[in-house]
Amino acid sequence: MTDKPVSNNPLPNKERIKLPRQRVPEQEAQIRACNFHEVNLGFPPEMARQESLRCIECPKPGCIEKCPVSVNVRAVIDLILAGDYLGAASKVREDNALPAITGRVCPVEDQCESGCVLGKKGEPVGIAYLERFVADWERETGQFGSPVSAPATGPMTNALWGSSSAGGSATSSVAEPSRNEPALSVPAATVAVLVTVLVAVPGAGSDSVTVTVSPGARALSILRSSRRSSCAPVTFSR
Repeated sequence: MTDKPVSNNPLPNKERIKLPRQRVPEQEAQIRACNFHEVNLGFPPEMARQESLRCIECPKPGCIEKCPVSVNVRAVIDLILAGDYLGAASKVREDNALPAITGRVCPVEDQCESGCVLGKKGEPVGIAYLERFVADWERETGQFGSPVSAPATGPMTNALWGSSSAGGSATSSVAEPSRNEPALSVPAATVAVLVTVLVAVPGAGSDSVTVTVSPGARALSILRSSRRSSCAPVTFSR
């Protein structure tokens, strides 16, 4: 028999279900009428913890089953309760490379939150708000919760043509340790943005980077030398 994982939630379930869903702070109407900032301000840490306390840690979490990419919501929430926000962000990115986006625009009422047991008689756990919280915390603190990536297998790194949400997610998947195939998603629109991404992404720089553009093939090959530096001159060839 497998032991139940140790939980960071100190409350019994009968107390958790009594907790009300947290309301995300918003800009006052008079203030938001004069700017273009987000109306929804997101959870501060204390509200994120309070919302996380509502999770009753189902043995078979419906939230994970309903999530299109099967984010381990239960584990993410437990890490938030432990105060390990960087670990929570890393756990999200094991399945979802874009938590700052999905935490804002994902139709969670039809997906993960629709599978939350609390929603059957009340309001579900604010999963999207918690996902956004860890992503915003990363940005505000300048940290990045990256899951373990595959080590480079040679001088060549594959890149996906296009850096939309689909391209970014696919790149993250390709770079998983189980696949052992490092990859980088780059924009297809302009050379200027392409160079910016190549130089800015950690580990993408080298003494010299040659980008071979194959029009129509929808692929890029980025050839790197073994010696690496923080910045790289980039040349282009066809």
